[in-house]
Amino acid sequence: MAVCFDQLGTDRKGATPSSFRGQRFVLVKRPSIGGRPREPRTSGHRVLALPSDAPFADGSQIMPFRPFASLILVLLTCAGCGGSSSSSGSATATCGPYLPHTDSQYVLPYEVGTGYRVSQGNCASFSHKPGTGDQYAYDFVMPIGTPIIAARDGRVTRITVRFMDNTAVPGEENVVGVTHDDGSVALYFHLTQNGALVTLGQTVRFGDVVALSGNSGASTEPHLHFVVIGAAGTPAPGTLPITFSNTIAHPNGLVQGQTYVALDYD
Repeated sequence: MAVCFDQLGTDRKGATPSSFRGQRFVLVKRPSIGGRPREPRTSGHRVLALPSDAPFADGSQIMPFRPFASLILVLLTCAGCGGSSSSSGSATATCGPYLPHTDSQYVLPYEVGTGYRVSQGNCASFSHKPGTGDQYAYDFVMPIGTPIIAARDGRVTRITVRFMDNTAVPGEENVVGVTHDDGSVALYFHLTQNGALVTLGQTVRFGDVVALSGNSGASTEPHLHFVVIGAAGTPAPGTLPITFSNTIAHPNGLVQGQTYVALDYD
């Protein structure tokens, strides 16, 4: 389970962990041997120990921790990977500009007739912060094994599918990358193990099924993390603001918390 510190409550002494605000952490129980705490293997990550009965909250939902005599360890995992967030809003005044969705070259990355909730939109406070490589990413919550389609015509130039689901290990995100004719690249992250349904060098058309969704790598729940990167050497080589032609209007990007149904292609 992962949380964002700007969604955590204070501890019983009223202290707020402001130095970690906006970072993502995984909560784990500190093991003990013979009543004495045992230091976990942290692989070089910083560890913050908090009382196990601290009133953690994720938005309005209290996390279901049982009190333990030992401590709960908060292990930093990854501040830039996808997942759900309880912060409100999506695209903000710092984002954009966006093309009208009727002019977009992209379709939603899932099959026509299906709809999925945006758990995190653009410029969100959890891990899609402005100025980062995921500023214009979208997270769509969906069950493991959901068909993922090419959002735009292109050629498959990246495949990683060897990692298992549900490990929450940063760097173990399965991904398929599709390069478009302008050099931009659409990346489909957190795919299930062996979930690529295409091969390197294969040409795909928008609407073709390219992969199956999953929950690999640093992920808080099964979802698709979708982002488009501009071509190297162009005026916009970073993450790009994207709209989708086959859903309702979204002039400021898809809205966090809203479900978008993929409509028939024109």
